[in-house]
Amino acid sequence: MRFEVVFGAAAFAVALPLCGAASAADQMRPSLAVESENPLALTAGEASEILYSAVSRSGQAAPKTLLAAGTYVAPQPGAAYQDATPGQPGEQPAAQPAAAGTPDLSDPATRMLAGLPDEVEPYFDLYLYVSKAEAGPIAQHMFVYTRAADGTMSLIHDWPVSTGREKKEKTPSGRKTFTHTPEGSFKLDPKRFHQLWKSRAWNADMPWTMFFDLVENGGMSGLAIHAAGKGKISQLGRRASGGCIRLAPENAQYLFKLIQKDHAGLVPVFAMDGNSTNVVGEPARNADGSLQLVYGYKVLLHIEDYAGEHVPTLSVAAAAPVAVPANYSTR
Repeated sequence: MRFEVVFGAAAFAVALPLCGAASAADQMRPSLAVESENPLALTAGEASEILYSAVSRSGQAAPKTLLAAGTYVAPQPGAAYQDATPGQPGEQPAAQPAAAGTPDLSDPATRMLAGLPDEVEPYFDLYLYVSKAEAGPIAQHMFVYTRAADGTMSLIHDWPVSTGREKKEKTPSGRKTFTHTPEGSFKLDPKRFHQLWKSRAWNADMPWTMFFDLVENGGMSGLAIHAAGKGKISQLGRRASGGCIRLAPENAQYLFKLIQKDHAGLVPVFAMDGNSTNVVGEPARNADGSLQLVYGYKVLLHIEDYAGEHVPTLSVAAAAPVAVPANYSTR
């Protein structure tokens, strides 16, 4: 892990508290509009649900202007996380930046880097943190960070997701399974990026699929990041998948193309732990002790069952993802 992680941030205005819900609705992603010819478009009910969720979250967690948060230092190796004492039921913890030189143990990026080996971190320049918690300030969200050459981490996107339902179920074919999203650090498989994939287990379309680079019990994992299909978009923000990480279609498409365009390069091979890939980022080594490297995507996904204490502040007002074309079809 790296001891000092600097989070640079620029102040930006939040439209919702200043303009109200009606104006905020105009600023929502284009895909919130009902498009009868687009199979991935939201219904009026789905759009209303997501807008209501955004209004509620903004009212709880965002001041009128989100200011840059200070400087944070990652914890020493092996340091245990000490969560703040919980408040009364229903009480929302206030977002308090850590003092300079003090680890902000509630910050997703700090937590993500804390367990990662020092020598592995610089090989990745796009970091994806996913909270699989059922409820909490950051639950069921993906936070997208860029890492600069000097180690500066900048939060550029905050997207709702759906992770696994975390219960025993049966697939449409009758096979018993556990709809679980594992915790840990994962790479993405550059050979298994598909604009459209069909899940045989669930007989469901998976648009903009990005499979994990993960071996489980001797076989390639079927876990992936992908777009939520029609009828599933309104479930974003809560546990609803068979184990994969679902994103809104425009966010999945944007991330898919961003990774392929800007984040290819040499990355470490993750060592095997028995007949499965280790999930703590431990690298495989050559006979001389050097890291085994392979051409892939310089993207690290970290999943954790952590509810958070407050919503982290965006570092920049990032450009909105491009909307899914009206003629895009999952079939």
